[in-house]
Amino acid sequence: MKQVIFACAGGMSTSLLVNKIRKEALERSLDFDFIAISEQLLYQHLNSDSDNIIAVLLGPQMRFALDESKKQTEKFGIPIDIIDPVAYGTMNASKVLDQILQMIKA
Repeated sequence: MKQVIFACAGGMSTSLLVNKIRKEALERSLDFDFIAISEQLLYQHLNSDSDNIIAVLLGPQMRFALDESKKQTEKFGIPIDIIDPVAYGTMNASKVLDQILQMIKA
């Protein structure tokens, strides 16, 4: 199954959003696996499962890590972005899912 990785400082705040996105994806009949992890585990996850990862989103508080993380995802041709801060703050799963679909051009 194709995976979308959400990474933040500890994986906790993005896990709340991921639960909402899973519901939204089911309503739209999208078959993706959404995984929330800490940013520290991102590189390990990329190296072990890059064939299944279709996109990576960083929590807005991780904006400072975007350039370094982009170097890692580019090795695998995986798009990466910062979760829209307003959508993140309001837990707007629909808007974040739209952001993912734009990233993967689906």
